[in-house]
Amino acid sequence: DSATGIAINSDITIAFDEAIRKIDNSPIINTNVKSLITLKTTNASGSDITFEAKIDPSKQLITISPSSDFSSEQVVYVAIGATVEDDSDNAISASSITFTAADATAPTVAFVPPDATSCIPISSNVSLTFSEAVRNTDDSAITNSNVGDLITLSYTSDGSSVAFTATIDSDKKVITVNPDSDFTSGQVVSVAIESVEDASNNAMSATSGTFCVVDSVAPVIVFSPVDSSTKVAEDTDITLTFDEEIRLIDNSAIDNTNVDSLITLKTTNSSGADIAFDATIDSDKKVITISLVSDLSSKQAVYVAIGATVEDSYNNAITAASAIFTTGDRLPPTVIIKAVKASST
Repeated sequence: DSATGIAINSDITIAFDEAIRKIDNSPIINTNVKSLITLKTTNASGSDITFEAKIDPSKQLITISPSSDFSSEQVVYVAIGATVEDDSDNAISASSITFTAADATAPTVAFVPPDATSCIPISSNVSLTFSEAVRNTDDSAITNSNVGDLITLSYTSDGSSVAFTATIDSDKKVITVNPDSDFTSGQVVSVAIESVEDASNNAMSATSGTFCVVDSVAPVIVFSPVDSSTKVAEDTDITLTFDEEIRLIDNSAIDNTNVDSLITLKTTNSSGADIAFDATIDSDKKVITISLVSDLSSKQAVYVAIGATVEDSYNNAITAASAIFTTGDRLPPTVIIKAVKASST
């Protein structure tokens, strides 16, 4: 009773220490022994399990053969009523047991992101979640040191590998794959795992999934001098630094000829007077440098802005952005000397 891990294709036997017959003194034979047995799922109220039964020539062993394998980890109830006796009319008491079939189902895995037509951000991680704890097929544990050997991450376009670091949680159910750098936008990525198994040696076949990635984040701008800076030098250059390559929103390149048109530079605020400047962009298309035609005034408030006029190579346009800074005080104090008439006494 209460045995576990029973093979799903097992027969069941009921053994007696002496020959038995039906309580009406008639013999038990292969054609009537089945009527003495109850076989159900879970307990006495469960669903019937179909079976055949036979009794051996000595009338001491009943063998129950289920018509099909038990389900994986199925609880089985088997019983015989007070329906048999020995040849001295001593009837047995009703008797029953339950047992649990072995785990015969291999783990399943769910990929995140799943196979899908909707692309995910290029900075995404990948996870593999299993339906139960897994281990290597040689029965050794999967650890953070060896889990990477089970995973392949690559671009489907040319089969090139994507470098990554992988970890597995303490429950041995979730593998997280963290690419060493962002995926290349527009690519389809394949993630695959070698065969693994559960604690009952049920191996999952090697499997894989694919997903596409896209950059959906606009470039980030850093102004220098930063917004609200004070005591800035009057001859300072002003820079706008982007975290990725930029272009015009019509997909054309930004160059030293057209970059000036993207910048607003004024005194005080957006309604102030224009400040003359010349702008350039670096060869990586990430840094715009604004060079003043002449030095700024002492304690001058300066407004610098760029509109929603540039984007990255994946059509993610920036929002308009601006900063205001103030130059330092470079004028000496004004001296006023006056003769003061002495007061009369």
